[in-house]
Amino acid sequence: MAHIFTRYFKARGHYPKASIADGVRKMTVTFHPGYVTFKASPPYSQEIHITRSAWLKMLPKLVRISRKWEGHPDHDVPKACHSYYLQEVANAQDLRAQKRDPERQRRQRQRWLAAKARAERKAAEPH
Repeated sequence: MAHIFTRYFKARGHYPKASIADGVRKMTVTFHPGYVTFKASPPYSQEIHITRSAWLKMLPKLVRISRKWEGHPDHDVPKACHSYYLQEVANAQDLRAQKRDPERQRRQRQRWLAAKARAERKAAEPH
């Protein structure tokens, strides 16, 4: 007995698939005989294979969760990552500004001179 997707494959040259572009990449779900493949295009490329039985067990749970999730807004992951990056840049700039503080530099120079004087005194002591 031939698989249900055999005729489809012979007619089109590929197994049934569904694709969606989410603004950053293209996600494709392909239904092969015995397994399902999730494939993402760059910049977040990955490929996941799930057996048919595991997919069929998971699907009702996914539908139930998705229906509860339906009314909520999307979360833009690249935008969130960029926002986090901008926060890190701002924190680094603040840290650099603190390090440039003239009072801090004066205290640091005094500590350095005191350490240098201690080292010279220690070197001058007879052993």
